[in-house]
Amino acid sequence: MLKISIILVTWNGKKYIPYCLESIFDQSFQDFKVLIIDNGSIDDTVEYIKSNYNLYLTNEKLKLIENKENTGFCGGYNQAIREVIKDSEYILMLNQDIVLEKNYLEEIVNFLKTHQKIGALMGKIYRWDFEKNKKTNIIDSAGIKMFRNRRAVEIGQGEEDKGQFNKTKEIFGVTGACSIFNSQALKDVEIKLSNKMPEYLDEDFVAYKEDIDISLRLRAYGWKIFFLPQAKAYHDRTLRGEKNLNDVSVALNRKNKNKWRNFLSYKNHLFMLIKNEFLKNFILDFPWIAFYELKKIVFMLIFEFPTLKEALWNFFKQLPLIFKKRKIIASRRKINAKEIRKWIS
Repeated sequence: MLKISIILVTWNGKKYIPYCLESIFDQSFQDFKVLIIDNGSIDDTVEYIKSNYNLYLTNEKLKLIENKENTGFCGGYNQAIREVIKDSEYILMLNQDIVLEKNYLEEIVNFLKTHQKIGALMGKIYRWDFEKNKKTNIIDSAGIKMFRNRRAVEIGQGEEDKGQFNKTKEIFGVTGACSIFNSQALKDVEIKLSNKMPEYLDEDFVAYKEDIDISLRLRAYGWKIFFLPQAKAYHDRTLRGEKNLNDVSVALNRKNKNKWRNFLSYKNHLFMLIKNEFLKNFILDFPWIAFYELKKIVFMLIFEFPTLKEALWNFFKQLPLIFKKRKIIASRRKINAKEIRKWIS
C-alpha cells in the first residue's frame, strides 16, 4: 500500500502551481503519489501542469483529472479521496496556495510511526506573502480550537512566531488547508446516504467550516488529532481571521468578505451544530451558544439582511437532510458528551 496520497483540488490556480508542486516533488520523503482534481479552471492551470509536469504524469507519480464544472471545495476533495482511499495509508489534503518545507512529509511520517489511533495531523502553517514570494514568520494556523459558544478559530493566526507553538500536542481540530488524514479514519467518518456517493467532507457545505465539521466527527468517533510543529508549511490565505478576537473586530473583518462566503459560513455553522452537537453539551452551554447566535442575527439583520434571509431559507430547506446525517453520526459515536467537552474551552 502506498504510504501517502497527496490530493490537490485546483481552480484557476496557475500562479500557485509551480511553487506548490515543486515543494511537493522536492520532498525528502518520496513514498507518495499526487492526484490533482482540476475543478473546471478557465485559466491555463491544466495546460501548465501538462506542459511542465509531463514526466511525473508519464511515470504516474502524478495523476490529473479534469472536471468540466466546478463541483465545489468539498465535492472536489471527496472525489479525490474516493480515488485514492483504497490504496493509501494516509491522505494529505492540500490547498493550491500551500508550499511545503522540504522535510514536511518526513517529519509527519516519523511521528506517525510511533503514535497510534491518530485520525488527523497538521504541522505549523505560516503565512506566505505570495506577491513577494516571501515566507514569513507570522502564524497562519497552529490548529483549530472551539469555544463554549461553538465559535471555532485558527490557533495563533496573525501572531509572530516566538516559539509559543513549538510543542507537539493534541488539539481539537485541523485546518482544511494542509492536513493529513488516516485513511481508516476517513472510512470511519464517511457518510453514505441512499443514491449518493460516500462523503467525507460534507458536500452540502460546499466550502467553509468543513474542516471543523470533520474534526468534530473524528473526535466523536474516538480518533486523536495532533499538531506537529516540526512539519512546516506556508499558506497564501485569501480570507484571514483577525488576531484580535473581540466582537467589533470580527464584525469589521466580516464586512470585508464577500457575500457568498458569509452566506456559506453562517449556514454551515448552523448545519455543523445540528449534525454534531451532543444534547447534554448543548443544554450546558446554551447561554453561550444562544448569545453568540443572537449577536450574529442582530448584526446580519442590520448589515446583511439578504444574506441572513438566504442562509435561513437554505438551512430550513435542507434541515431534513441534515437530521438524517445527524442520525448516522449519533449512532456511530464512540465517546460521550463529557469526553468531547474537554476540547471546548
